[in-house]
Amino acid sequence: MTHKEFISSLGIGLIAFTSFAQSGKMKLPVVDVHGKQYYVYEAKKNQTFFNIANDFKWDLEELMRINSKVLSPMAKGTKIYYPCVPEREKGTDTPLDSEEFIEPLTHLVKKGETVYSISLMYKIPIEKLYSMNPGSRAGIKAGELLKVKDTAIAPTSNENPEFYEIKRGDTLYQLARTFNTTVAAILNNNPGISEDNFRAGERLKVPRYGEGLKIETSVVEEPTVVGFSSYKVEKKDTWDSIAEKTGVSVEDLKNANGGKNNLKSNQIIGVPELALDSVTKTVITEDPRELTLTGVSEIYGDVHKIVSSKDSMMEMRVGIVMFDPTSKKDLDFTRGFLTGVNKVKNSSYRLNVKVFDGRKSHDALIDSLGSYNPSIIFTTYEKNTPEFFADYALVSRVPVINTFDLKDETFMTNPYFVNILTPSNYFNDEVVNTLYNRYQDSKLVVVGAENDSNDMLLSILENKWGDSKILRFTSVEALEEFPFGSGSYLVFGNVSKKDDISNLVESVGKLKEDNMNVTINIVGRPSWIVYDESLKDTFHKADLYIPARFYYDKGSEDAKQFISEYHQLFNMTPAKSFPMYSTMGYDEALYFIPSWVSTGGDINNFKQSNSTVQSDFDLIRLENWSGMMNPMVYLVRFTPYGTIEKQKVK
Repeated sequence: MTHKEFISSLGIGLIAFTSFAQSGKMKLPVVDVHGKQYYVYEAKKNQTFFNIANDFKWDLEELMRINSKVLSPMAKGTKIYYPCVPEREKGTDTPLDSEEFIEPLTHLVKKGETVYSISLMYKIPIEKLYSMNPGSRAGIKAGELLKVKDTAIAPTSNENPEFYEIKRGDTLYQLARTFNTTVAAILNNNPGISEDNFRAGERLKVPRYGEGLKIETSVVEEPTVVGFSSYKVEKKDTWDSIAEKTGVSVEDLKNANGGKNNLKSNQIIGVPELALDSVTKTVITEDPRELTLTGVSEIYGDVHKIVSSKDSMMEMRVGIVMFDPTSKKDLDFTRGFLTGVNKVKNSSYRLNVKVFDGRKSHDALIDSLGSYNPSIIFTTYEKNTPEFFADYALVSRVPVINTFDLKDETFMTNPYFVNILTPSNYFNDEVVNTLYNRYQDSKLVVVGAENDSNDMLLSILENKWGDSKILRFTSVEALEEFPFGSGSYLVFGNVSKKDDISNLVESVGKLKEDNMNVTINIVGRPSWIVYDESLKDTFHKADLYIPARFYYDKGSEDAKQFISEYHQLFNMTPAKSFPMYSTMGYDEALYFIPSWVSTGGDINNFKQSNSTVQSDFDLIRLENWSGMMNPMVYLVRFTPYGTIEKQKVK
């Protein structure tokens, strides 16, 4: 409902209410006639235009032009008009509606986040974050609040990305008006936001000023004010009779005189003089869907390219960009993916899969993807994923699944990038917090070389336990000579060579047998998982835990089923690797294809996986404008009973 419709619905006539504005040294009433505002001054006896212009610092020529039919010197009470100058034309830096400012913003630190990762998400230099949060130089913790904006900013700012924390009572439509943008633009800049999760406390990336607005112009003939004259009210005059005499509507007469209803004999009123003029009108075309929940849901669907479940035959188009189609890794990943496709294909939807050669030039690859128009893209780059993928994902709004590039940080700022491997800082934090929750009453026993400052997992472990609860041994021999006595201990093996690992784990197994009154647990480095076959008997004897992002237990029923399906399709067994590249492809097909079909392509509503072999998936966004990551972390336990437990800790 427009403002005019709202007023009409209340039964109130559309009149221009008189307001007051400062002009010169006096406060004058202001009237609105045909969309333009004018100061109104009642002249004193024998005043002249020169006197009035001088008193109010008005332009004399303009004053005389607007009131050209008024005789000077003037009769007492003669109404004199002068156009108001809108605030936007006064040269001030203060934007319209400047009282609506974005407040200083804080960020709630989550597990695994660092000052560096937060600086990336908000595009703030690290030194700026340090200056706003001096204590952050010594480190930050989950649950801590960091300032990410230390001064208020105007909503019209469009230099750098700005961010806003949703307040109680805010709506998407209201914020679109505040920021001079559209609901679609807000959703497009914040793909993690929907009508369902739009709530106080969530943060938004503010679109550029005017982004998404559709502006139309047209030339129309409209009556415009060319000046004002005066009329002295006679005894029997009414507004209708004056309107008939002057040829001006009652509404315009009343508007020019502050909306007054009563007339007095000998009163001098102002009469606007109108003429038809060609006026170029600029109109912002609003999307009527912004006003309803159903409509906003439709806009959300447009932004995310959601396929309606009502479609009789939906189509999913999968693109696989192979970094090197001749490499064993890429071939096995793709074969595994096709094995998964063969398992989940269904007659209720069309599924197309196309493989692209990642060795092509960027332009050629983008042209090929553009012609194919994929619904989702999987890449097999292990490092240095090309930056042009970020641009393509943003423009096409197509999710790009980064399977192997652990260090790629595009997902922190690009809402259409998805990292499958849990980033190291999130992984390390989750592992340490899980170990601490389980073994906080134990002493931490670090065996191996002194900690390298770049070894973040061990650094976080040591910080969590504190020096008073840590025992350090540079060799296995020193550990074996330690008189454990009683209590509980968590051994962390800070070694990486196979023989050193075997020696340490065997020693811990023997210590557990020799010290029955002592509780000794052992956890290895993530890299130890590659020896799960060659050292498995030793691992089982020590009841070893290994942190991992994934684990393929080839003895499981799911793994055996996968091998059988793979062999039926390609008449070969998958190449042995770590991780199992073929199983990575298989798991991603089993997760992403059914999830895409069940949600119509809405990646925000993908559920946690429940039928994968090596890797589980539970996609999350860091912020509403960022991409997604898979935060899965496991502790793989080699039990004393010869079984393997893949314990999901996230």
